[in-house]
Amino acid sequence: MASEKHFWDFLLAVNYPLKRSVYKKAILRGQLTLVAMVVGVAYIIIDYTNNIPFNHPYYIFLIIFSAFTLLINRAGKFNFANFIFLILLNGLIYVFASNDTYRSGVYIYFIVSSLTSLTLCGYEQLKTGLFFCSLSLLLFILAYILGIYPRIFHGDVPESYITIAFITNFSASLITTVILLFFLLEINYRTEAELEKNNELLTKTNKELDRFVYSASHDLRSPLSSMLGLVEIAKRSENLEEIKMCLDLMADRLKVQDSFIHDIIDYARNNRVSLSLEEFPLNEFVHEIINQLMYNDGAERIDFQVQIASKDLLVSDKARLTSVLSNLIGNSIKYHDKSKTKPYIRIHSVKSESHTEIVVEDNGQGIHPDYKEKIFDMFFRASRESKGSGLGLFIVKETLEKMGGKISLQSEYGKGSIFSITLNNELI
Repeated sequence: MASEKHFWDFLLAVNYPLKRSVYKKAILRGQLTLVAMVVGVAYIIIDYTNNIPFNHPYYIFLIIFSAFTLLINRAGKFNFANFIFLILLNGLIYVFASNDTYRSGVYIYFIVSSLTSLTLCGYEQLKTGLFFCSLSLLLFILAYILGIYPRIFHGDVPESYITIAFITNFSASLITTVILLFFLLEINYRTEAELEKNNELLTKTNKELDRFVYSASHDLRSPLSSMLGLVEIAKRSENLEEIKMCLDLMADRLKVQDSFIHDIIDYARNNRVSLSLEEFPLNEFVHEIINQLMYNDGAERIDFQVQIASKDLLVSDKARLTSVLSNLIGNSIKYHDKSKTKPYIRIHSVKSESHTEIVVEDNGQGIHPDYKEKIFDMFFRASRESKGSGLGLFIVKETLEKMGGKISLQSEYGKGSIFSITLNNELI
């Protein structure tokens, strides 16, 4: 269960993560104990105002053991809390049923008790739930059909009291039933929603896998085929310059394949490794990435402008953010406009209480309008000059989604591009 706070979290005191179903049942159990205590208090008030004191010990017993169950539930001893609460419910309902006229409606609680048993025990403990359902039925038969019940003192009560008792019993039963049904409806809704989400994710993953297998097989084999051809040329040549040219071309092909393998590793890592958050200075972090990219072709011509305050700190997944910014800045280097005398790449950030925006802006080649909707697709290459895998911006988008962030693009063909990534500070 996620660690976000909810209104009913005061019903639990455990400090370790719980499965959603376990958490919801624990909250439900706590809510039902509160209802039981409210019913006990309500009856003490009703009996006191009607001068009927002989049932007060049972109501006090109900309040005390409901509070005890709540404490056990808060401590995380859920099975024990179930057992105590369901025994308490059935026992007290049986006692009150023995002191009941049909018109006061105590018998309704046997139905509520059965529903509570099945809901709290769930399918995982179906036999236990059915046992308590059977116990409720048995106690109903003993109290109302066979007339076997404990002898307790009770006096005559006025007709008005029976009417009030019936209204109270009906209201408490209705509220409890609504709580139980709401719980079941919510569990069913969330289960269906998660199933639908998982189906959509599975469909998306299968499509990506199909494309990945098809494109990856081509992109992995293509450099190898090229190198095999260059090896044959070099073997047949006695010209040292021609052999050197073949070796240079082979090295270029190996760089392409190495880059492609790195992209595959980044893609696999993003899907399988959980977030790892740490705090670091953003200005220093961006300069480290630029220094790593300074050996890329054409980087020496570019004016790198980092407009981030040295005191700005960011809490994020450093490894994932490195992959994101390395891709964006690397693309700006790769596709800078060689015809411009002053090419630049400007990185700046805007931080608010809830979000951090990091912007990578350049005056490079820009992106053609026809390609803007496709550049984040897997294996899409916007330029014929591209020697990359076509995975870079796809990985950027997928990585940011994993981080709870997003990316947007503004680009004018021939003038440059602006990539803006937004990270949600509240998620971290």
